[in-house]
Amino acid sequence: MSYREAFRSLPVTGDLTNNAAPQYPEGSLKKQSTLSFADTLFPVATIAHWILASRQVLDDEPALQGFVDLQMREGLQEKIDREVLTGDGQPGNLTGLLTAGTALDGVVGDNRLDTVLIAVATLQAQGAQRVVVGLNPMDIIAMATMKDASGAYLMNPLVPLSGVLGASFTAASSIPRGSYVAAATPQGAYTALRQDVTLEVSREDADNFRRNMVTLLTECRMALVIANPELVLHGSFVAPATASAKSK
Repeated sequence: MSYREAFRSLPVTGDLTNNAAPQYPEGSLKKQSTLSFADTLFPVATIAHWILASRQVLDDEPALQGFVDLQMREGLQEKIDREVLTGDGQPGNLTGLLTAGTALDGVVGDNRLDTVLIAVATLQAQGAQRVVVGLNPMDIIAMATMKDASGAYLMNPLVPLSGVLGASFTAASSIPRGSYVAAATPQGAYTALRQDVTLEVSREDADNFRRNMVTLLTECRMALVIANPELVLHGSFVAPATASAKSK
C-alpha cells in the first residue's frame, strides 16, 4: 500500500461543535451541533509522464507490454508519493504533509518507537479515529530489531509495529531516513482524486504512424487536502541518551 492510498478517504472537512447529549426528559428538544466550513483552496495537480516504444515490441511480446505498463505506473506512483509527502505548494504542485503539517520532534532520551508512540497518542488525544504513520523502511527495520540488555527482541521482528495503539503503518522511501509522518485521516488530511491513475496508448502522436512507434502516457489528477494541520504531525527522531536499548 502506498502512502497516498493510505490517505484516500471521503472528502470530509470543517470544524464540529459537538453538543451531543442524552435527551431528557422524554419529549424535550434534542441538542443541536454545528459544523462550520472554511473556504480554503487546495490545488489539483496533474502528475504524468510518457515514453515512446516500438509497436513491434509491444505486439511481439505481451509480457513486455505488461512490464512497460507496470514500470510506467510505478514511476508515476513514486512521484505521487513524493508530492503527497514533500510537495512545496508551488504552482502545479501539491502542498505535502511535511510542508503543511505540524512539527513534533523526538526528545533526547527517547528512541524511535518512543517518538512514534507519542505522535500517535497525541493525535488520538485530539480525537483522531484513524491514524496512519509513514516511516522510511530502514527506520522500520531499526525498530523491529531493537533489543533489550539481554539481547532479546523488544517486538516480533517479523510483524513489527503490528497493533501499536491501533495505528496503521506504511513504509515509504520518500520519507527521509530518521523521520516520520503521522496523520489522522480524514480529519487531518486526505487525497481527493479527480482522475485515478490511467495508462493510454496512441499512435496518433507526431510521426508515430510512419515510424511504427506508440506513445504511452500515464497520468493522475488529484488534490491533497490538509483539513487540519494540527492533526498532521512530522518530525525527526532523536538518538537515545543511554544505551539501555539498542535502536540501531
